[in-house]
Amino acid sequence: MYIEVEIKFNGVKLLVQGDFTPETPMVWNYGDGSGHPGDPEEFQAQRILFKTTTSDNQEEEVDVFDIYDSLNEVFYIEEAVLEVYKYEY
Repeated sequence: MYIEVEIKFNGVKLLVQGDFTPETPMVWNYGDGSGHPGDPEEFQAQRILFKTTTSDNQEEEVDVFDIYDSLNEVFYIEEAVLEVYKYEY
């Protein structure tokens, strides 16, 4: 499911959009003797937006995904989204 979550990351407010997959619970034993270990919840960011105000007082969203990706920070942003989403939604 597609979600949009506002987080604060390293002191910067970001609006993060992407695909969220909820946790699937562990199943000890199906009737045929098999089971399933379960899967953790996951979030894959597709857009990371920084909101700014232009010189003529218009609010603008700037996609900064590539910047955070080049700094290898997207994983940490995704983890922060999961923490916020878990407690606020």
